[in-house]
Amino acid sequence: MPDPITRLVTPVRLEFTHTADPATATYIAGLGDRRLIGGRCTRCSRVMIPLRSVCPVCAVGPMDPLQLPETGEVSTFCVINIPFEGQVLTPPYACAHVTLDGADVQLFHLVGECPPDQVETGMRVTAVWNDDPAAVGHARLKYFKPLSDP
Repeated sequence: MPDPITRLVTPVRLEFTHTADPATATYIAGLGDRRLIGGRCTRCSRVMIPLRSVCPVCAVGPMDPLQLPETGEVSTFCVINIPFEGQVLTPPYACAHVTLDGADVQLFHLVGECPPDQVETGMRVTAVWNDDPAAVGHARLKYFKPLSDP
């Protein structure tokens, strides 16, 4: 009896166009200008990032756009130690939920310029932007780095 097939690698290519709603387009355009655009709900006053068309808490929209600072605090994080297929970064590296100053929700992104085993909850961080002109969207925000030595 032949061995069972446990894995099959097949080249697949998908091309698609995603049309952003006005709030998402504003957020993405902000990234291109090195700005983090969130929104404040007109009812509950919660500040969300990215900017959304409607507040996910009380379903009121549109939200008032506002620029958030590039600084924040790591609220939780994970260290990726195991490689996986298609991975761009070489482990180990850290990803974190960063609560930007003034925001009520977290933004998930990489932590750089810090050994992964030194990332901590409560660590103050600031945004580092990608200077590569080919970088678009979330790739414009390269990672967050500690504001001081860990």
